[in-house]
Amino acid sequence: MSEVIAKKRKNGATQTLEYHTFMVIEAALSLIEDKELDFISKETGYDKDKIKDLIFFSAYFHDIGKATYEFQDTIKNKRKSYHSLYSSSLFSNITDFEFNEDYGINMLMLCILTHHSVLNAESYFKTVGNNKMLNFEFLPCAEIFFYNYKEVYQKYLNKACNYEFEYKKVDLVELGTYIEEIYEDVDYLRKDESCRKIRLLYSYVLGILNLADWIASAKFNSSLPKIKFDYLIDKKELCRRFAESIGINEFIPKDFQEKLANCKGSVLVIIPTGEGKTEGAFLWAINNIENKLSKIIYTLPTQTTSNKLYDRAKDIFFDNTGLIHSSSKIYLEKKYEQENGKVDDKFQSDILFTSTFNKGATVSTIDTLFKYFINIGRYNIAMLNFLKSVVIIDEVHSYDFKLMGFMKRFLEICKYYNVPVCLMSASIPNKIKELLNIDKLPTISDKKLFEKKANYIYKIDDSLDNKIDDIILKFNKGNNILIVRNKIDKSIEIYKALKEKGIENIILYNSQFKKKDRIKKKTRYMINLTIRKGLY
Repeated sequence: MSEVIAKKRKNGATQTLEYHTFMVIEAALSLIEDKELDFISKETGYDKDKIKDLIFFSAYFHDIGKATYEFQDTIKNKRKSYHSLYSSSLFSNITDFEFNEDYGINMLMLCILTHHSVLNAESYFKTVGNNKMLNFEFLPCAEIFFYNYKEVYQKYLNKACNYEFEYKKVDLVELGTYIEEIYEDVDYLRKDESCRKIRLLYSYVLGILNLADWIASAKFNSSLPKIKFDYLIDKKELCRRFAESIGINEFIPKDFQEKLANCKGSVLVIIPTGEGKTEGAFLWAINNIENKLSKIIYTLPTQTTSNKLYDRAKDIFFDNTGLIHSSSKIYLEKKYEQENGKVDDKFQSDILFTSTFNKGATVSTIDTLFKYFINIGRYNIAMLNFLKSVVIIDEVHSYDFKLMGFMKRFLEICKYYNVPVCLMSASIPNKIKELLNIDKLPTISDKKLFEKKANYIYKIDDSLDNKIDDIILKFNKGNNILIVRNKIDKSIEIYKALKEKGIENIILYNSQFKKKDRIKKKTRYMINLTIRKGLY
């Protein structure tokens, strides 16, 4: 198979079909988790070993359509590829992976057929009808590759392969008929209770296949983004990262944050704005994720608030942090240019993986998350990641009734699939709680925080210079502090004294600075106020 090219870089480097296929198989098998596999099997009634075999064969055969004269010519001349259609033509006669006794939907053919696009009747039927474009012919080595499946199965699954597949390509008319039958059966099942089962099985298998294909392609382009945790972060490590990002010596959780850090399962959090709900939510999240492939999804109402939280989250989760909304690519492109000086293939790869919640921690607008549950875009990968996620919904009170309807249904789905949700608000009416069926959720709140005044002004009889340790103590508890002195030299003195005491995140502001420098300091001041950090 060395002569069959599967991938080609812009610089002319190529990757063979065999090598790419093996990389996809390895990535796909590494994405299978026993707990998820057991869950999918139980929910769909599909044997778990059969699901694993379906994943293996989907990965092994997904690109066999590249072993055609047409595709090899396509890759040389950079024309549109129909290789998934070519691949599917070999599997219409294979019945080992049928789903639903009444309809016998060929899951192997369906996954191979749609691994680059959604099942859309009009586009496929038009494509199949284009005889000039699709008068495809397989290379002689395609049959050799096909019948090598038993040997590769033995190699990767460490057991003998008992499947007996026949290499048999159908013509265009037959292929069109088979695709139409699959489409009609799937479309009919939308009205049947089997719809949820087939959607779950299809999303899981195709999600793994697509993600494995992306991983293999990204490795070929030397630009695989971070998409899983190196290790599970514990509470101590997370607090250390909070302190480092805020610029304090130690982050000490408040009472409600401590409760969240020890809370398992879904929870409702009602805490005033500016008291640290975000930090509490992240403490809750790391206590509820299960392994290195787990995902944290944090949703907010607007793009602006999402962008700001992304910047904060990146201080905590580094390059394993994603941002998704309709304008996120523009925002991330600017950030990427600032950090790397140019936008290259690595950025494009990172955006691709980020778009379906593959990052360990992803910040998203809530509508962007919801859209994947109405089968938009690569919903199969998003669904795969959703099943291993914990979800944080901030400002839960702020949505209109239409989005509240979506949220109610989304929360029902989360409950059904045992996906923990942390809902947060400074003030949420009882009617909304009832509407969303969250009035019985465990609730974490703190009356003292609601009674607390927003700002305190202290009159100090003693010299301020003698109160530096007291100032530092309050700062290390997470308070914002404004120190006002009546002389410039005095402001400089206390600034230096605090610096010597190890306080790094501090701003000195007075009339001696040039106007452009004062503007910069004001900007930094506003940013720090927004994220509740700093000493002023």
